[in-house]
Amino acid sequence: MLEAMSQLALDFLREELPDDTGDKSEPWEWYLGVREKRSELLSGYFLEPARKSMAPNYYVLRAHSQGADTAILEQREFIPGDEALLPWFKIPGNMAGDVSVTKRSNSKGPRPNVTKQTFARLEKEAKSDEVWNRHFSEALDVFGRKEVLFNEILYEDGSAALDTAIRIIPEDKNTCFLTFADSRGLLPGQEDSYAQYLNKELPAHKYTTKKSPIVEGEACSICSRIQSLYPNALPGAGLNLINVDRLGVFSHLSNQNLWKKYAV
Repeated sequence: MLEAMSQLALDFLREELPDDTGDKSEPWEWYLGVREKRSELLSGYFLEPARKSMAPNYYVLRAHSQGADTAILEQREFIPGDEALLPWFKIPGNMAGDVSVTKRSNSKGPRPNVTKQTFARLEKEAKSDEVWNRHFSEALDVFGRKEVLFNEILYEDGSAALDTAIRIIPEDKNTCFLTFADSRGLLPGQEDSYAQYLNKELPAHKYTTKKSPIVEGEACSICSRIQSLYPNALPGAGLNLINVDRLGVFSHLSNQNLWKKYAV
């Protein structure tokens, strides 16, 4: 049953992912190559799709080229496919904050007592030795600026740009995305190193709990590789397998509701 499920998942990915990802005639070898060399193509399968009730616009903060402490807030139309540019995921906990993408509620949240956790997370990753530290360093700089220019009005009450943007965004009926553009103009979903961060963080958030942590150094029941394994049947995970390895190859099953037919 597990082998059949793995083949189903691999067949799905071979159809979904572009042909320039390598020779697909050997599914596992092809998939492991994609995971190593094109990991940005996989992180999206862990993300929740944007709800239809989202606002028709999203908002982007970027550094002002002539103001060292000023961020520019831009309104952009949200069109189908833009969710790939805005990879938001829910971090467990009511006060957990976000990362490089925030969901701004119609009640003008999250509040500063929550975004302080966002800043703490950004600072931690910016100071790390990981490949994504530059991305988080730029996010920390832009979100932390003390002035925001929006629609030719300069807001300068001393609040962090992230908090100011959450307060002044003119969306009162629907939740919208708020993110930042780096020095190259890239949004988080366009940044390869951020995709690598997601591939590391998302499985840990989705498939582990304090009582059911990652299991190290044992063989995966699906591919037999010795690596980090994730526990099975966590509430809300949408999977019920012997275990789930960090490949994430089954993540699409929960999105397609196929696991309900094939789970053991």
